[in-house]
Amino acid sequence: MGSWRLSDKSIERGSEYLQMASTVAILDTLSVFLNNGLPSHSWVHGSSLEAVGLRVKWPNDIWLRTSTRIGKLCGVLVEGRTQGDDVKIVLGIGLNRYSVDQVEGSQGWNELIEESTEELLPVIHASVASLLEYHPLIGNANLDASLSPIYASMRMSLSEIQNQAFGLDSRGGLLTSNGVICSTGEFEWVWN
Repeated sequence: MGSWRLSDKSIERGSEYLQMASTVAILDTLSVFLNNGLPSHSWVHGSSLEAVGLRVKWPNDIWLRTSTRIGKLCGVLVEGRTQGDDVKIVLGIGLNRYSVDQVEGSQGWNELIEESTEELLPVIHASVASLLEYHPLIGNANLDASLSPIYASMRMSLSEIQNQAFGLDSRGGLLTSNGVICSTGEFEWVWN
């Protein structure tokens, strides 16, 4: 779908913020075309996404369940490189337009909405910018307010994990009712 070069200052919020905020930006984009409220503005809008089959799979995927298949719709990656004092941070978002029959577990946004890539891109750009853009004259977005939709979705079934999840620790580990999970290999994903 696309890549964005982020400000060096963006890493100050933490890599977990960048991944989760980017996930919320994609959920916001899909919500716009579904005529739903934006999850970034209120966590309660997560229920309308749950109703159409969207799920957040920690730490960086969005999955879609339809009547015929379950599959990965979107993946978010943040990569940072440093050389001396020079820091480069790139955000990559892969959002599938169509599922690929030869790829087990793939889904496409055409299952949810009819819009073209050209229609989605400006909304994705605006959503990413609203949560991740840095400008010295504008303060950073409130970290807790930005992440509350993800934390709320982890408490609901919008996030697919058997332990009740309620946030991330400072190193990106998933805080659950049974302790901190640091690897996706430590639990089994189950679709409720």
